[in-house]
Amino acid sequence: EDRVVALRCEKQHIAALAAHLDELFDDMAPTAPDSNSRSLREPVETTWVLGSLAFGYDPGIDRIIIIAAEASADGSGAQARFAITRAQAVSLIATTEELLAGSRPLCRLCGLAMNPSGHVCPRTNGHSAG
Repeated sequence: EDRVVALRCEKQHIAALAAHLDELFDDMAPTAPDSNSRSLREPVETTWVLGSLAFGYDPGIDRIIIIAAEASADGSGAQARFAITRAQAVSLIATTEELLAGSRPLCRLCGLAMNPSGHVCPRTNGHSAG
């Protein structure tokens, strides 16, 4: 439908989704990006915070199914199910790569974003990592 849902998440969530989608396409015929994909809009009011993502391919409807679950302490959070075309997924991968190329680098130890001066890495017992 034409409903807009904005989920707040870490860039690692989207990077992992894009990487896994890219792997999925290794076993499929090439697909061109969706030329009608909507561009990102800001500011966006967040519907909820993402806790986990799962995805799969449904050959019966030729759609990639993405299931997003809300972060919650007891597992009773909301869920959203998106059925996207392969062309939309290719566009999502390209947009993700573009956004990640312009973002802060990730720490090779913990995966968190680093500032130009480094960051306090939890994997180094509170010492700065750079």
